[in-house]
Amino acid sequence: EVVVADLEGSVHVFGADGSVRALRADTGAQVWGTFTDGPVRFAPTLWRDRLFVAGDDGFLTCLAVGDGRVLWRRRGGPVDSLVLGNGRMISRWLARGGPAVVDDTVYFAAGIWPSEGIYLYALDAGGGAVKWCNDTAGFAYTPQPHGGANARSGVSANGYLAAAGDRLLVPTGRGVPAGFDAATGKLLYFHLQRYGKTGGSAVVAE
Repeated sequence: EVVVADLEGSVHVFGADGSVRALRADTGAQVWGTFTDGPVRFAPTLWRDRLFVAGDDGFLTCLAVGDGRVLWRRRGGPVDSLVLGNGRMISRWLARGGPAVVDDTVYFAAGIWPSEGIYLYALDAGGGAVKWCNDTAGFAYTPQPHGGANARSGVSANGYLAAAGDRLLVPTGRGVPAGFDAATGKLLYFHLQRYGKTGGSAVVAE
């Protein structure tokens, strides 16, 4: 479990059981608790009085920091479709692209199997309206890291998204991150073959 501190003296704890809880930092007493419909693998992102939670249920869920109320939800995949994962049913397009917020825009990604489709979003942080969606990055015909081969296999979102200036970086698990235009969602680069086995889910931007 990982904690995220806010400005009200509480911490937010999340876990593989799908729970998100707010605890008092001084005593550990629970202030509120709620459950999503799937494991939460990445720390929620705090923005003003809201908490953004991406999970294996395939949704980005916006919670009120004060009481944990669900303010809005956005499904990442095109339809509700479930598969078996780690002993329970999860979304076919689970949200493993941890949310990042810049100004009033929240970014997240759903889907880790390129052949099933990858969905990268920029949403209005206030109400969840879609600013743009890239639903083609998973179907690119790209150079693969082994032997100079090419294949129809694109970006597989897995890790915390990071934004810097006009770029949005999307981690791809053990591969190198992909770069997107933060204003439009256009794929700018994904140098998988160039860097071979170099990469990882940890991405930092400044």
